[in-house]
Parts: sequence; C-alpha cells; structure tokens
Amino acid sequence: MILDSTQLYSDDQALTTTAVSTNVIDHGLIGSSANPRNIGRGNHVRLMVLVTVALVGGTSLEVHLQTGSTATPTTIIAESQAIVAATLVAGYRFDLQFIPDLVERFTRINYVIVGTFTAGQVTTALLDTVQSWSAP
Repeated sequence: MILDSTQLYSDDQALTTTAVSTNVIDHGLIGSSANPRNIGRGNHVRLMVLVTVALVGGTSLEVHLQTGSTATPTTIIAESQAIVAATLVAGYRFDLQFIPDLVERFTRINYVIVGTFTAGQVTTALLDTVQSWSAP
C-alpha cells in the first residue's frame, strides 16, 4: 500500500469533536465543475481510515465521504457505521469499500463524533489497492 499525498484527506489529524478533514481533494475539471468524474476507472477505490493515536473519552466515530462542485462539499456519498470508542485504539484501521465511482469535482471527509474525545488522531486516504501481508 502506497499513500499518495494528493489522495490524503487527513494526516494524523487530531479529533475531539465533529470536524471536516484537513484536506479537500480536487479531482479536476471534466467539461464543467458540476460534471461527475470517475475516480475508480478500472479499480474499486477504497477509503482507508487509520487510527494513529487512540481516541479517548468520546462515545463513537462515524466517517462520511462528501462530494460537491465547490471546495466545501456537503453531499454524503458513502459513510461508515458508528465505531465505538473502545475499538478506536492506535493501529485500528477500517475501510469504506464501496465508494461510488462517480463523484463531483471535490471530496472531503466529515468526522461525526458523539461525545467529546480528549485525545486521538487519524489518517484518512483514498486507496486503489489494499495491503495484504502475512508472516512467512
């Protein structure tokens, strides 16, 4: 698995309350800014969320992938289930595996938090492959 900085929504982003990702991804123009574009031509694109510092003190985290024709997208096109805080330890990773191929020009993440976390960080990125590794 290779992380590309142009496909990174959050890089060790601190989360305490509901917030949007540090980065918005611009998928470029195709005709006009409102035309949908295929971000997964030939491959299924996944959204990876990796907890880099345990989320402590809150109740749960839900991840929404949003799209729109402006740099402040708001239309939800994919979302995770609520993940309970006890699961959100450092190294925990989950993927949204069924992202629609067609999106508008811009996408971002909205982290929906129930309760208030006193600590915690995540890295979130678009991936076209999933790392598979097993010990020899």
